[in-house]
Amino acid sequence: MDREAIHQQIQIEQDLLRHVVDALRAAVNWSAVDEGVTRKISTVRFLAETLQRHTQRLWAIHEYDGYMSFIIQTAPEMTHTVEGLKREHEKFRQRVQQLVLRLEKTSDTNERSVSDAIDLTRKVLDEYETLNADELKLILDTFLRDTGGEG
Repeated sequence: MDREAIHQQIQIEQDLLRHVVDALRAAVNWSAVDEGVTRKISTVRFLAETLQRHTQRLWAIHEYDGYMSFIIQTAPEMTHTVEGLKREHEKFRQRVQQLVLRLEKTSDTNERSVSDAIDLTRKVLDEYETLNADELKLILDTFLRDTGGEG
């Protein structure tokens, strides 16, 4: 895959993931009361599962067929950084799996359980934002660096 195709792929996928993250953040910030709590937890659960599926798919593409392979091939000195980011992806995948399991066990009739699940969801979203910033920095550092060769 050439540099432009990878850039285009990254942009589209990042935009899609941004929509999922924004939707999940909107759901956790939804101030539902009484019967609305059932819908809120159901929506948060659905969107957390969507986040889980999308990050698994997206990062599998990044790690095996996408920009990470490209970086390792074109900038081998970045291999250590790429491998570190792959480890962070795996940690986040585990964190989202824990979140999804927690949400599945959350009873919408237990106010404390709902509050704890919502707080955990916010923390996971914040962790995603940090990881995403690290990933974007790697992409920008690699794709925008001067590789020389121009007279």
